[in-house]
Amino acid sequence: MGVDKAFPLSSTLLLADFFAEKFEGIGRQTDLTAEIGARHQLSPQTVIGGALGRHFRGAGFSTFITLGMTLSDAFQF
Repeated sequence: MGVDKAFPLSSTLLLADFFAEKFEGIGRQTDLTAEIGARHQLSPQTVIGGALGRHFRGAGFSTFITLGMTLSDAFQF
């Protein structure tokens, strides 16, 4: 399950999601994870993003942070 909210005039997207992962046949509990994050478009070819998440049920508990940048350019033939 996920939700997002776009702010079109500022080129920003806020997002949140919650998901479950079950690994069949190994006897583990279902993993539950929640994340919140944002993306911002700096230019038509550049987007930066980041998120904070938490694994709060399953094989192990952990908190994670992701940061990234996407640079796009079209191939010209």
